[in-house]
Amino acid sequence: MDGLLKAGYTYVVDADLKGYFDTIPHQRLMEHIGRKVSDAGEAQRALDLIRRWTSEAGLTLHPEKTRIVNSLETGFDFLGYHFVKHRRFPRRKSLAKFKAAIRAKTHRNNGHGLNEIIKRVNGTLRGWFE
Repeated sequence: MDGLLKAGYTYVVDADLKGYFDTIPHQRLMEHIGRKVSDAGEAQRALDLIRRWTSEAGLTLHPEKTRIVNSLETGFDFLGYHFVKHRRFPRRKSLAKFKAAIRAKTHRNNGHGLNEIIKRVNGTLRGWFE
């Protein structure tokens, strides 16, 4: 995502399949409808293609969560990050979840030695930064 935004593809079709997106094979979906969109017209054509494809597959796009976004003007959320103006930030919800996970593993009276705590925290850090 970062590379495409920095390459000048600033319009994003932010689509959400109502009640289905958590179970869909994302890679396959992107192979079918993935497209580099650089202007509002291309974004609209991509969204029309997505609507047609999902309709033919018996799926429904979430009407309140599906939109065209110019990432230079308005940010969008994708896989735990908020993208805006060629920059990526962790979503507030993702950051709060990360902090809670670290807090739970590092409280003073957890009954584990320092090496075990470091091992557990490192697992969480690897998942966060990879």
